[in-house]
Amino acid sequence: MRVLTVSAHPGSRSFCHAVLDRFSTGLQDAGHANEIVDLYAIGFDPILRERDTPSWLTETIPDEMLERMRLRENLLNGAGGPLKRYALRRLIGDRGARGIIRLLRERYQAKDVLVQQQKVARAEALAFIAPVHFLSFPAMLKGWLDRV
Repeated sequence: MRVLTVSAHPGSRSFCHAVLDRFSTGLQDAGHANEIVDLYAIGFDPILRERDTPSWLTETIPDEMLERMRLRENLLNGAGGPLKRYALRRLIGDRGARGIIRLLRERYQAKDVLVQQQKVARAEALAFIAPVHFLSFPAMLKGWLDRV
């Protein structure tokens, strides 16, 4: 089995990293492949920004949802001033909603998110190793879940 293990603790000598080491060893001993993503080690940016929109838009959105999104209209309304709206109109041309999504994903999807999404897609199982802060995950892991 291919496991993607996401680690979210800043201390390399922490209990969480000791758990990560033992978990990885156990997976290896059992014959499984384990890819580790240490969010602090890679400097992952956990903040969900407007530019991340292409990361969660997909061409497989059901027609009914796509119609309710009014993608073209909302993009143009959110573009800013008249010059930006003009440039955006030229960019999207006469594309339909799915064509706009394809364009946005090709040109504007955040590369760090794309790399992480590809890792998730290759994995057959996900594991998360992180401390519990006030009954919840650390902000770093929450940001990874939101963005990826």
